[in-house]
Amino acid sequence: MSLPSEYYSQCPTTALNKLKNFIKTKKYDEIKSILASKNSYNC
Repeated sequence: MSLPSEYYSQCPTTALNKLKNFIKTKKYDEIKSILASKNSYNC
């Protein structure tokens, strides 16, 4: 199944930005949890 060219002309940047933001938030959550666990060990 191929998407129409209109989809590609309108959506690539927003789709990529959403994907980038999703990856950023996922990594940020992982980093936060790692730091939280390290902090709990240090305390």
